[in-house]
Amino acid sequence: PSLCDDLPNYLSDECYLGAAVGKADASICEKISYSVTKDACYLDIATLNKDSTLCNKIQRTSSRERCLAITS
Repeated sequence: PSLCDDLPNYLSDECYLGAAVGKADASICEKISYSVTKDACYLDIATLNKDSTLCNKIQRTSSRERCLAITS
């Protein structure tokens, strides 16, 4: 969403997260710069879509394992 592009980083990340979850679209997570927020984005969408393949994009091991446990 181009609306998110004009916001400061900390706000744009939250904007992208909201848009990604709202649309259940993991490709929007790629635009998030802060790794913790990006991981949360992938976790939320993997859970919504029951898609364990998205868990592999999560950097933090504990979050990745949680994602796999939820989606498997």
